[in-house]
Amino acid sequence: RVRSAVARSNTETQTELKSREALILEHMPQVRLIARKIYERLPDSISLDDLVSAAGFGLISLLYWFYPPPNVQ
Repeated sequence: RVRSAVARSNTETQTELKSREALILEHMPQVRLIARKIYERLPDSISLDDLVSAAGFGLISLLYWFYPPPNVQ
């Protein structure tokens, strides 16, 4: 019984991870677009790749903040 509960928990975790990954991939084009618009107004010392990376981390943080793993209270 313990093994089946652990397996079920792992399956839920994998499903949740795949769901979050899909959301990240779905929204990354928007992240890049917004980063490019902001990049145009920043000094030359700021890299577009760094800005996109920071925005991507922000998106990931947002997903974990608003969509916590299941069974977390």
